[in-house]
Amino acid sequence: MYIILVGAGDVSSFLIQMALESGHNVALIEQDEHLAQFALEQYDIRVFQASIGERDILREAGAEHADALIATTSDDATNLMAMFLGVEHTIPILISIVNERTHKGMFERLNAHVLVDPEAITARYLYRLLIAHRVEETLNLPGGETFFQTTLDSDSALIGYTPAGAHEEDVLPNTLLIVSLKRGDKYVVNPADDMTLEAGDQIIVFTPVQIDEDVLSLFRGS
Repeated sequence: MYIILVGAGDVSSFLIQMALESGHNVALIEQDEHLAQFALEQYDIRVFQASIGERDILREAGAEHADALIATTSDDATNLMAMFLGVEHTIPILISIVNERTHKGMFERLNAHVLVDPEAITARYLYRLLIAHRVEETLNLPGGETFFQTTLDSDSALIGYTPAGAHEEDVLPNTLLIVSLKRGDKYVVNPADDMTLEAGDQIIVFTPVQIDEDVLSLFRGS
């Protein structure tokens, strides 16, 4: 693929590295002289020091051969102009960061794929990493369901209950299903209704809901 990026920065740097590692060709359009020069020295790519609004810059960057145009700047007006020009040049794939959620519709009217509010997305990802540290292993299914493995702490609300009893007493929501249990050398699939949960039990849980702090606190305590 031949990819044209608009805007140098952290996002475009990662994109350039991944694209080059995958064997794609990349061109970068960047208005700032120092950022453009840095990219030229760092990567084996074509660099054009210019504003996206500069006449014929996309044509000079090879728009007629481009498979994708990606705008990554922090200015939605610049990104929107890039997408508009991408439409004019009939570039097949248009992708842009949208920094203000209220601007999303303008980009979508140009049939651009959008990444809205990247800071919020990053924050959510970091929070999921934080949650993941309290889960020993996870398996995410295509439909959004998850299997996760965790160990019952001594202050878990489930201690002393059977899996069925925990459901009946609404201690364990029906959206959380204990599918296996390991206690010492003993491994049980679908623990029996008379098997009481104990601290140290390693369990695998199936859930169709997102794993969050409330879910984990049932097993790991506060």
